[in-house]
Amino acid sequence: MPYALISGETATELYGLPFEAGEVQYPGNIINLWTPEQLADIGVLSIVLAEPPPAGQVVTGRTLEVRSGVPHEVTTFGPAPPPPVPDKVSRMQAKQALLHFGLLDQFDDAIATSGDRSLQLYWAETSEFHRNHSKVSQLGESQGLTSAQLDDLFRFAATVV
Repeated sequence: MPYALISGETATELYGLPFEAGEVQYPGNIINLWTPEQLADIGVLSIVLAEPPPAGQVVTGRTLEVRSGVPHEVTTFGPAPPPPVPDKVSRMQAKQALLHFGLLDQFDDAIATSGDRSLQLYWAETSEFHRNHSKVSQLGESQGLTSAQLDDLFRFAATVV
Protein backbone atom coordinates (compact mmCIF):
# COMPACT_ATOMS: atom_id res chain seq x y z
CA MET A 1 0.00 0.00 0.00
CA PRO A 2 1.45 3.38 -0.95
CA TYR A 3 1.79 6.13 1.63
CA ALA A 4 2.13 9.89 1.45
CA LEU A 5 3.38 12.54 3.83
CA ILE A 6 0.74 15.24 4.30
CA SER A 7 1.81 18.83 4.86
CA GLY A 8 -1.14 21.21 4.71
CA GLU A 9 -2.80 20.64 1.33
CA THR A 10 0.26 18.93 -0.18
CA ALA A 11 0.81 15.18 -0.37
CA THR A 12 4.25 13.75 -1.13
CA GLU A 13 4.39 10.06 -1.95
CA LEU A 14 6.89 8.06 0.08
CA TYR A 15 8.77 5.40 -1.83
CA GLY A 16 10.42 3.59 1.05
CA LEU A 17 13.20 6.17 1.22
CA PRO A 18 14.13 8.19 4.28
CA PHE A 19 11.95 11.27 4.77
CA GLU A 20 11.60 14.22 7.09
CA ALA A 21 8.43 15.07 9.00
CA GLY A 22 8.59 18.17 11.13
CA GLU A 23 12.20 18.38 12.29
CA VAL A 24 12.70 14.61 12.48
CA GLN A 25 14.37 12.37 9.88
CA TYR A 26 12.68 8.94 9.56
CA PRO A 27 14.00 5.80 7.86
CA GLY A 28 12.04 4.64 4.82
CA ASN A 29 11.19 1.27 6.36
CA ILE A 30 9.24 2.92 9.19
CA ILE A 31 6.12 2.42 7.06
CA ASN A 32 6.49 -1.33 7.52
CA LEU A 33 7.30 -1.11 11.23
CA TRP A 34 4.72 1.32 12.61
CA THR A 35 0.97 0.99 12.86
CA PRO A 36 -1.28 3.20 10.68
CA GLU A 37 -2.16 5.20 13.81
CA GLN A 38 1.49 5.87 14.64
CA LEU A 39 2.16 6.92 11.04
CA ALA A 40 -0.88 9.23 11.05
CA ASP A 41 0.52 10.95 14.14
CA ILE A 42 3.51 12.15 12.06
CA GLY A 43 1.37 12.99 8.99
CA VAL A 44 1.89 9.79 6.99
CA LEU A 45 -1.31 8.34 5.58
CA SER A 46 -2.14 5.60 3.11
CA ILE A 47 -3.09 6.85 -0.34
CA VAL A 48 -6.63 6.20 -1.56
CA LEU A 49 -6.00 4.66 -4.96
CA ALA A 50 -7.88 5.67 -8.10
CA GLU A 51 -10.02 3.26 -10.04
CA PRO A 52 -8.23 1.27 -12.76
CA PRO A 53 -8.49 2.58 -16.31
CA PRO A 54 -11.53 1.62 -18.38
CA ALA A 55 -11.10 -1.09 -21.02
CA GLY A 56 -8.95 0.08 -23.91
CA GLN A 57 -7.51 2.96 -21.89
CA VAL A 58 -4.21 3.45 -20.08
CA VAL A 59 -3.09 5.83 -17.35
CA THR A 60 -1.57 8.92 -18.97
CA GLY A 61 -1.08 11.01 -15.84
CA ARG A 62 -1.07 10.68 -12.07
CA THR A 63 -1.12 13.21 -9.26
CA LEU A 64 -1.90 13.25 -5.57
CA GLU A 65 -4.61 15.45 -4.15
CA VAL A 66 -5.48 16.03 -0.49
CA ARG A 67 -9.20 15.75 0.22
CA SER A 68 -10.36 16.27 3.80
CA GLY A 69 -6.81 15.64 4.98
CA VAL A 70 -6.49 12.32 3.11
CA PRO A 71 -4.23 11.74 0.07
CA HIS A 72 -6.08 10.56 -3.04
CA GLU A 73 -4.54 9.35 -6.26
CA VAL A 74 -5.96 11.21 -9.26
CA THR A 75 -5.35 9.66 -12.67
CA THR A 76 -6.07 10.68 -16.22
CA PHE A 77 -6.67 8.18 -18.98
CA GLY A 78 -6.09 8.02 -22.70
CA PRO A 79 -6.34 5.47 -25.45
CA ALA A 80 -4.00 2.51 -25.28
CA PRO A 81 -1.24 2.69 -27.87
CA PRO A 82 -1.46 0.23 -30.73
CA PRO A 83 0.58 -2.93 -30.43
CA PRO A 84 4.03 -2.82 -32.03
CA VAL A 85 4.24 -3.47 -35.76
CA PRO A 86 5.71 -6.93 -36.37
CA ASP A 87 8.98 -6.98 -38.32
CA LYS A 88 7.69 -9.77 -40.53
CA VAL A 89 4.69 -11.98 -41.23
CA SER A 90 4.42 -15.23 -43.13
CA ARG A 91 3.28 -15.29 -46.72
CA MET A 92 0.00 -16.92 -45.66
CA GLN A 93 -0.61 -14.36 -42.90
CA ALA A 94 -0.04 -11.47 -45.31
CA LYS A 95 -2.33 -12.87 -47.97
CA GLN A 96 -5.04 -13.76 -45.44
CA ALA A 97 -4.92 -10.17 -44.12
CA LEU A 98 -5.25 -8.78 -47.64
CA LEU A 99 -8.13 -11.17 -48.31
CA HIS A 100 -9.84 -10.13 -45.08
CA PHE A 101 -9.74 -6.46 -46.09
CA GLY A 102 -10.74 -7.16 -49.70
CA LEU A 103 -7.34 -6.20 -51.09
CA LEU A 104 -5.88 -9.52 -52.27
CA ASP A 105 -7.26 -9.44 -55.83
CA GLN A 106 -6.25 -5.78 -56.16
CA PHE A 107 -2.68 -6.60 -55.11
CA ASP A 108 -2.52 -9.72 -57.31
CA ASP A 109 -3.69 -7.72 -60.36
CA ALA A 110 -1.35 -4.81 -59.70
CA ILE A 111 1.65 -7.12 -59.37
CA ALA A 112 0.74 -9.19 -62.44
CA THR A 113 0.40 -6.08 -64.62
CA SER A 114 3.35 -4.16 -63.14
CA GLY A 115 5.93 -5.49 -65.57
CA ASP A 116 8.36 -5.51 -62.64
CA ARG A 117 9.84 -9.03 -62.68
CA SER A 118 11.65 -8.47 -59.40
CA LEU A 119 8.39 -7.50 -57.70
CA GLN A 120 6.56 -10.43 -59.29
CA LEU A 121 9.27 -12.83 -58.12
CA TYR A 122 9.18 -11.39 -54.60
CA TRP A 123 5.37 -11.73 -54.45
CA ALA A 124 5.40 -15.28 -55.80
CA GLU A 125 8.38 -16.73 -53.96
CA THR A 126 8.99 -15.04 -50.62
CA SER A 127 8.12 -17.07 -47.54
CA GLU A 128 7.95 -13.99 -45.31
CA PHE A 129 7.05 -10.37 -45.90
CA HIS A 130 9.25 -7.95 -43.98
CA ARG A 131 7.62 -4.65 -43.05
CA ASN A 132 10.73 -2.60 -43.85
CA HIS A 133 11.38 -4.27 -47.23
CA SER A 134 11.31 -1.80 -50.11
CA LYS A 135 8.96 -4.03 -52.14
CA VAL A 136 6.37 -3.93 -49.34
CA SER A 137 6.48 -0.14 -49.23
CA GLN A 138 6.38 0.01 -53.04
CA LEU A 139 3.32 -2.27 -53.14
CA GLY A 140 1.49 -0.35 -50.45
CA GLU A 141 2.13 3.01 -52.05
CA SER A 142 1.10 1.74 -55.49
CA GLN A 143 -2.26 0.74 -54.00
CA GLY A 144 -2.79 4.03 -52.18
CA LEU A 145 -2.04 2.69 -48.70
CA THR A 146 -0.37 4.94 -46.17
CA SER A 147 2.46 3.75 -43.99
CA ALA A 148 0.03 3.64 -41.05
CA GLN A 149 -2.37 1.46 -43.04
CA LEU A 150 0.46 -0.93 -43.92
CA ASP A 151 1.37 -1.07 -40.24
CA ASP A 152 -2.24 -1.97 -39.43
CA LEU A 153 -2.22 -4.68 -42.11
CA PHE A 154 0.92 -6.18 -40.58
CA ARG A 155 -0.59 -6.01 -37.07
CA PHE A 156 -3.71 -7.79 -38.29
CA ALA A 157 -1.69 -10.33 -40.31
CA ALA A 158 0.30 -11.24 -37.20
CA THR A 159 -2.94 -12.35 -35.55
CA VAL A 160 -3.78 -14.79 -38.35
CA VAL A 161 -2.93 -18.34 -37.36
